[in-house]
Order: sequence, then C-alpha cells, then structure tokens
Amino acid sequence: MPKLIFILYLSLSLMPAISFAIEDKGHQDVAAIVPIVEAFLQSQVGTQPEQLNVIVMPPDTRLDLPACPKLEVFLPIGSRLQGRVTVGVRCLQPSPWTIYVQAQILASIKYLVAAVPLAQGHTITERDLTVATVGLGIAPAGLMTDMAQAMGRTLATPVAAGLPIRSNLFRKDWVVHQGQVVRLLTAGAGFRISVEAKALANAGEGEWVQVKTKSGRILNGTARSGAIVEMAR
Repeated sequence: MPKLIFILYLSLSLMPAISFAIEDKGHQDVAAIVPIVEAFLQSQVGTQPEQLNVIVMPPDTRLDLPACPKLEVFLPIGSRLQGRVTVGVRCLQPSPWTIYVQAQILASIKYLVAAVPLAQGHTITERDLTVATVGLGIAPAGLMTDMAQAMGRTLATPVAAGLPIRSNLFRKDWVVHQGQVVRLLTAGAGFRISVEAKALANAGEGEWVQVKTKSGRILNGTARSGAIVEMAR
C-alpha cells in the first residue's frame, strides 16, 4: 500500500493539546514530565518512519511548581517534528503554570532512488530502482517509498542514477491518444455543441491538446477523460 511521505509543520489550530492525568502530591514531580512529553512526541509523528528516536531533556529539578492533576502538552505554533524541538507543558488548574521542555526527534524513512540512469520515456521495472534513507524532516516533497507506486509507469523526464524517484517525474495516464476520434465540446450560456474531431497528440487529464475537425480546422482544447476535449473559449 502506498505511503505518503510528509514534511510535518504543525500549529495549535491543527493539533490540540493532549492532556495527561497524574497523581497530586502537593509539588509537581518534574521528572515525571519527561515520559509524558516523550509519549506525546511519538504520537505526533503521524507517519511510520523507518527509525524513530525521541530524546527529552529533563526539566530543571529546582523548579518548584504546584502539583497539577492534569497536564496539557502542546507544540508552539510553527514547530517542526524533526531535530531539536521545544514542547510546552502547562497546568490550567488549580494553580496555572507553563514550562517549556527541549527535545530531539531523530526520524528517518526509506525512499526509492534510480539505481541506473533512466531515460525519458522509460517504463520503470524493479531492477531500475534501489532504496536510500533520509531524515524525515528534510525529505523532499513527493518522494516515493513503495516499489508498487512506480512499477510500469513511464518517465516524463530523464533521471540520473542516485536521484530520488518522485511522483511528479512520471507522465500522466493518457485520456486522449494521438489519432483518436474525440468529442470536441463547446459550451456557453444556454448552449452546448459537440462535434467529432481527431486528436493530434497524446494528453493527460487537464492537459492542452490540439484536434482537427472534419472540415480541417485545427483547434485547441483541454483533454478530459472519456475521449473528450473541451474547447477553449
């Protein structure tokens, strides 16, 4: 099953604080905050990285905080779940307080790279690809992680050996084929015209394509599924 590879930037509006109940002893045990923050961070790495290591720096033991029966852990706005990160821990009642804890997240994923130079128009086979590892927070957008995502697809551009395989490197599936008879549609306020025409090139969904009508006129339109070309107005 394909996996989506993500670079994670989160805000409080997207990720609410998570509460943890602890025993009331009069004074807050700051050492008990460490496993709570660790569990919070592990839960927030929404993908399944190949390797994940969370290290939480213990709060200053000299902190004298009132005991809190229910702690809330949160990420400040704009926090990035990779590398060094600051995590907020707050108590709302009975005595409100907030502290910030430093942590480090080390996560990596495996992704596909070209095992050999691949030419434009090449159809991918398993021997064309190999696997590399990258930190989750620095992974480029669109990386492909599953062999099944790439098998049988055709490259729209050449790829040098060792470069990552990304989803935008492949041709779109053709919805209109060169030489195919298509329906050329023109629509406006209160009217809709459909005529036959012949496609002069291949085109994917939403791509520009030229067609030739039976009268010999060359027109431009947008390719749509079902062998349809919507004429530009």
